[in-house]
Formats: sequence, C-alpha cells, structure tokens
Amino acid sequence: EDLRAEVFSQTLGELARAYTAAFEATLPAEGLGEARIVQEPEPIVPRFSAAMLRWVGGSNYTDMPNVRVERLMAGDVDDGLWMTWGDQNGEVQIQLDFLPAYGVPALQVPNPVALLQWRLGLFEWNWTASFEAFVSELDDLGARPGTTPEGRYRYVVEGRKRGLTGADNYRLVSAPFTVVPWGGIVVEDLRVEGDGRVSFRIGPVNEVRTFRDGMATDAGDYVVPDEEPPYVVGPIDYPDSYEGGLRWIDPRRNLLRYGSDDRAVHQQYCNRCSFRPWADTAEIASVELTVRGTGGGTRRMLVQRRGDRWFSNSAIARGETAYVAPRGIVDSNGEFNAQRSAEVQR
Repeated sequence: EDLRAEVFSQTLGELARAYTAAFEATLPAEGLGEARIVQEPEPIVPRFSAAMLRWVGGSNYTDMPNVRVERLMAGDVDDGLWMTWGDQNGEVQIQLDFLPAYGVPALQVPNPVALLQWRLGLFEWNWTASFEAFVSELDDLGARPGTTPEGRYRYVVEGRKRGLTGADNYRLVSAPFTVVPWGGIVVEDLRVEGDGRVSFRIGPVNEVRTFRDGMATDAGDYVVPDEEPPYVVGPIDYPDSYEGGLRWIDPRRNLLRYGSDDRAVHQQYCNRCSFRPWADTAEIASVELTVRGTGGGTRRMLVQRRGDRWFSNSAIARGETAYVAPRGIVDSNGEFNAQRSAEVQR
C-alpha cells in the first residue's frame, strides 16, 4: 500500500508539473514595463491614520508579495540602519485589485474589455499595502508595543511579475515617511469667569447617533431616537478610522444593548474601523495656559480640573489675554493640541 501510494503521488506530481508548465506558457504578460510604485505614502503620518503604498506588481497567480515596514534605527535615510518593524503577521495588510466585473453579485464575470486587456498582456495588477500608526489600550501587541513610536519608516516590497519572457523577481523600496503624534486635541468654550479666572473644556467630544445594531458587520443600522440623548465619547475622542484604506475598512460603530434600555450596560465596538485595536480615548497628562500681559510679555499658568472644565489657578489681570498654545495640552499617550486656541481678554 505504501508503494502504491508513493507511485500514485509521484505520478500526479509529474502530471501536475507538466500541466503547470504548459499552462504557464499560455499566460500573457502582466502589464507593460517593470514593477513600480504608483503612490508613495504621505511623508507625515500622524498616529490614528495609516501609511498607504500602491504599486504595480504581478497577478495573484504569479505574485504573492512579501511586504514589510522598516524603521530607521540609526544614521540617515540613504545609508542608515533599517530594521524590520512590521510585516504581514499583523502590522501590514495588502489588497489586490482584480479584473473589473459586472453583473449581479452571484453571477459576476470579468468585464470583457478588461479580460481582453489581460489576454493581450496590457492589464496592470495594482496592489495596496496599509500600515496603521496608532495607540492601543493594550500594552503589548505580540512583538510590538501598543503605541507606534515616532520615527522614520519605509516600505520594502519583494515579489514576482510576469513579463514577455517569463516571471522575474522585483524589489521596491518606498520613500520614507515619518510617524508623529496625533495633534487633534482641541480647546472648547474658552472664557473668563466672573472672578477673573480662565476656564475651558478639552475635546474633541463627539456624539454618535447611528450604529450597527449588534456585533455583526452586516447588521442593520440602529438610530438613537430623537427623544433620547446621543451617546457621548470623550473628553478626548480619538479617531476611530481613516479614509483611503483597504476596502473592508468601515468607520461605523456597533452598539450592543443586551436587550436592555439601561445605557450603563450598553457597549460600543468598531469591528472594521481599523485592523489593529485602537484606543478610544485617553487621560490628560499636562495642561498649560499662556497669559500675555499688557506689555506684550507672556507667562505660563497652571490649571486644574473641576468636573468637565479646567480652571486657571488664579485670576488674570484686567487687559491681559489668555490662550492655550500648541502643545499646551498633552495626554497620557503623548498626543497633543496642534492648533493654538482662541484668545480671551479680561
């Protein structure tokens, strides 16, 4: 029986080898020219967004590209020390644009024009890679920390593409991009109180009224009735998702109500907002108020939290102006306010 199974498997293997060679001899080229990058990542990638790379490679028959993100550990971009930071074990996701199709969903077939382009060797196979920069509520995500460090990164893609005379290996290296902290913290309702102290709220605070109803990604929408208040996320509501990502990225939140009207037991999820588990909010680490005197000089003033507002420790003098300068607010993850607030004068 062992001998029969061995002969049978070897025969099948030889037949498959001969058939595969004959089949591959009929395959057209996978587009004109060599593999190339067609869209570089944005040079600056704030956390809670993604660095996207788009390139022309081979078809998914010929090509299953190995894509990784490297981080510059020392030296400069051209001859520094680059080390692998993320790969396709979780940090990097890839997507291929197939031949355009038409017809009802159950009976879709390739578009005849695109099919002809493919047969003539003119159809280009476009790949997209996504690398998310973010903060997670989890301290350790396998081999990587829960926060994408600031620094310089780049993509490296290695794959195969079929030309007129067969398939060849290719290697592409993207332009470097820099991961920076998110600068979306904002100052809201800055004002001078009756006793001369300055107070304000910290945001963004966002209200959500439309959810997927339950945990399923194909669930119907649940809309909070007009007579009920919306669900509030804040005081620092981090972005849930990003634009221009892979096809399955969807920013809609899910609401699980457990059959109860008690909001204390309700839970919000965002199944497809991102690939990795992003944090939803954070605590404030430091806050400073800038006060400009009547003579033009400035000084820093500490503030303290009371409820949902922050108050300066003392009053400002008449004629003085107060505002929150960029980076005047920093949260526990290092995110900050990139924009200077409005000004108030006593």
